[in-house]
Amino acid sequence: MKVKFILVNYCLTILLLANWLSLFAQQQIKVGPLFVTVEDSTQIPYLKYDGNTVVDIRTASTEQKINIYRYEKLTTINKEGQWYDAFWSFRNPKYSIVASFEPNKDEIYVSEINGHGYLVNGTAYVEFANVLIDKSNANDYRYHVVKNDKEEIVSWKKPDQFIKTKDGKFSYAYLGKFEYSPKQQIKIEIYNVKNYADRSTMYVEWVEVEKPVISGDVMYTTRNLHGIFAASVIGINPIFQKAKNFSFDDFKKASIWLIRSASAIQHFNPLIRCLKFRLPHTIVNLFQHLFTL
Repeated sequence: MKVKFILVNYCLTILLLANWLSLFAQQQIKVGPLFVTVEDSTQIPYLKYDGNTVVDIRTASTEQKINIYRYEKLTTINKEGQWYDAFWSFRNPKYSIVASFEPNKDEIYVSEINGHGYLVNGTAYVEFANVLIDKSNANDYRYHVVKNDKEEIVSWKKPDQFIKTKDGKFSYAYLGKFEYSPKQQIKIEIYNVKNYADRSTMYVEWVEVEKPVISGDVMYTTRNLHGIFAASVIGINPIFQKAKNFSFDDFKKASIWLIRSASAIQHFNPLIRCLKFRLPHTIVNLFQHLFTL
């Protein structure tokens, strides 16, 4: 019996040791936004993210290799922080034109009034680039720039200037710098001459954004009695309706509050001074701000 007991213990020890060694050999690593477990560390340099899943670059298809390169390129450009929303074009090439503004204190608004673009409340200059074009495919593209829908300030031409990322691994097309002019609108368009569905457009407009007028009435209810008595007795506690009128000028530091809520603004037309909000929490914040006055 003693020999059998020792033998069982020995086998269990061997199994536990083997299991521990197996777990020790496995590694969890991050590839793109995903975590994967690998048993062979020599595989790690070949694991890449293609926008959907992790693949081995040695066995990846041509399409997967293109997506891997594009993902790494756009991630690198986006991390450098010079260009607004550089990664958007990974899923939709129509956003391949990107903008960079003079680093001053001007307010920059995302605008969809005329198409994809920005409103500049100030005097900042703008620069354009196309993050999906480099020297290898530049011959397939033509772009031009139009001012106020009347004057072509850059005639149709091939991209011929290129910028490298800070690590030197990637390059992309630089499309020019344009200075501020009062009430000016600039439209830049680029097309693939071999596939006109492959195109991108961006608008930038310099406007003086007026303080919008926000007013209305908020109806709410309150009980006359409070505490345990009010919660316990039904029908004895009447409900009173109250109304409070508010306007834009009622808000403490209203202009600061509005600018901080800019990410929630779906539509802003400075000509009619009208705001439409996209996110419900913005309206909640509005009411919370109102009732803390």
